[in-house]
Amino acid sequence: MESVIRLKHLNNWHGEKTMKLVLVRNAEHIGEQKIFWADKTVSLSKAGKGQAKLVCKRLEKEKPSAIYSSEYARAVETIKPLAEKLGLEILQRSAFNAFDMGRYSGRTQDETIEALGKEVWKEMVTRPDPNKRYFEGGETLAEEAERAWKGLQEILRKHAPEDAVVISTHLTIIGSLLCRIYNVSLSNIWLWGGSMAAEHPSITIIVHDNGRWYLQHYGCAEHLR
Repeated sequence: MESVIRLKHLNNWHGEKTMKLVLVRNAEHIGEQKIFWADKTVSLSKAGKGQAKLVCKRLEKEKPSAIYSSEYARAVETIKPLAEKLGLEILQRSAFNAFDMGRYSGRTQDETIEALGKEVWKEMVTRPDPNKRYFEGGETLAEEAERAWKGLQEILRKHAPEDAVVISTHLTIIGSLLCRIYNVSLSNIWLWGGSMAAEHPSITIIVHDNGRWYLQHYGCAEHLR
């Protein structure tokens, strides 16, 4: 991946006027092994609730001044222990919702492949066309990326430069934001979906410093070990 995407990695960052954005992938949800793309109402599994406690304990170290989440139950529940511990409101934003699969939401992977066809499926999960609407009634990757970017810009405008902000969201949202930040085509979105980033609930930390972006941590899951 490093030969395709060149990033500046930061092990430690001590800037006084930098905003730290902590992106958290949702913990494991009920039916994780059966449902390809769960809808908004699906809650965390028993294992997911345990993961949520572990990731929130790790997130306390970031001392966030605000907590955002998608409107999906699994994202809200992932970050709930942190909000309760710190006495912060969970600010739900549709901008960070999971990719909208329209009427395909809630189907198993096998059902989705059968409906799309194997060739279309292969294209979607390897090098997708950002402007192609793969799912009837759903959105394109470009549309998802645009709403996520607008949500991120809202946070930058609203909070002080030195704040740390946690965002509980989903894999393709994290991938689309990283593609946008580092000027990489959304057709490469799955480059960000390797074994680390795909783990529930991994942490990715990006730093915004005077209009420039830096990647501090990508797909970190040490808190689960």
